[in-house]
Amino acid sequence: MDYDIFFSYSHLDRGVATEFVAKLEAAGLRCFLADKDIAAGDLWEPRVRDALKVARRVLLLITPRSKDSLWVAAEAGAAWALEKKLVACLMFVEADQLIEPIGRRQARRVETQEETESLVSEITESLKRKTVDAT
Repeated sequence: MDYDIFFSYSHLDRGVATEFVAKLEAAGLRCFLADKDIAAGDLWEPRVRDALKVARRVLLLITPRSKDSLWVAAEAGAAWALEKKLVACLMFVEADQLIEPIGRRQARRVETQEETESLVSEITESLKRKTVDAT
């Protein structure tokens, strides 16, 4: 299955990640979220790797709990190696606290409902434009 968005997050932020992905999916985007797309008992590493490969864009939920997560950093590095567009969604973290390659890219704050909705709109419009351009 192809995904518009691979959503990277710390399991400690599961609730926030689930809400964010619900907004993206309500806007018509196909999203990979480990908690919803990997069944209990499945080997999760190959599923994550495959989803990263096919996703059009990678969103990283960066919170005080996830900014030092080795898996979030690994997924960011994989996105960089795969030349995926990478968007850091900052929640109570400053841009100068980001590691590379995350810190080189324009980030977006998602601390309020309005900021989250604005980013969902921006991403949806950007992906729709690329689909139209490709046809």
